[in-house]
Amino acid sequence: MPSAASALKTRDKLLDAAFEFLGAGQTDASVHDIAARAGVSVGSVYSHFDDKAALFDAALAAAVTRSINSAPFGLDDFDNPALGGMAMGLWAIHRFEFEPELARALLSSRTNTQSALASVYSTMAPLIRESVAQGKAQCDDVDAVVTIAAGTYQALISGIDHGIYTVDDAYRTIWQVARLLGIPADDYAVVVERIEREVVARRNKVSAATVSDEVEFHSHETLRFRSVP
Repeated sequence: MPSAASALKTRDKLLDAAFEFLGAGQTDASVHDIAARAGVSVGSVYSHFDDKAALFDAALAAAVTRSINSAPFGLDDFDNPALGGMAMGLWAIHRFEFEPELARALLSSRTNTQSALASVYSTMAPLIRESVAQGKAQCDDVDAVVTIAAGTYQALISGIDHGIYTVDDAYRTIWQVARLLGIPADDYAVVVERIEREVVARRNKVSAATVSDEVEFHSHETLRFRSVP
């Protein structure tokens, strides 16, 4: 009987192999294919997972957790909880550039639109309610606003993948959600600039603190939300 350490190592190999197929959009890979890629037996797959779908789900969940943990900021880094949620969502949009395999996996997995929408809802609803309670957002129907936000975000993700929308469209569209919550343009601009600073830093493989203030960010130019009353 394999030791706990050996079993964990096998499980990790399976998760990595499964994610490689997901990241390549090859959801039709068989259990035999995944086991061979991992260098383990087919029986090992069923020792850890009920079926291929369960393995793919676990592989995707592990990849998302790694992505969140490696993000340059977290929800606690923002004074306004709702803005923090928007920041995390906007940063996730950049997966298409920095984590293309994960972006592809998220779009090609068996996770359907309904569950994806539910995920956005379960994340944003409590954050918006907390902001309203703190007086940092205004909303008399959180459920309706989150429904709008969730559907919009899902459409943006799919649209960016198909070349219909751009990342700039995402920044402008999420700003409209912020407006619905009465969030000041300057507060949103600070969030956008922070994200863009991190984007520039990651592209150039430097610390965000070293990115010059002379860089032109969306928050100063293309969003055009400073002129909105």
